[in-house]
Amino acid sequence: MALAMNIDHHKFERQLRGNLLKMARAFTSAKDWKLSTLGRASIGDSRFFDKLAAAKPSGFNISTYGAVMDWFDEEWP
Repeated sequence: MALAMNIDHHKFERQLRGNLLKMARAFTSAKDWKLSTLGRASIGDSRFFDKLAAAKPSGFNISTYGAVMDWFDEEWP
């Protein structure tokens, strides 16, 4: 059972990362921003979205996801 939960956890994490990256691409396209500008504005880390797209991202958790999604909610063009 633990293995199945572990697999689901990784799938869920990939989905969350994918959601953030889709939102980031849409936002940067609408605002004509670079991902580094978005990362600095939304989470204070210009490399956040580059790290998020990496095979093994660091600095990502559900709290970070929530914070960035809240930022998008308030700042969406």
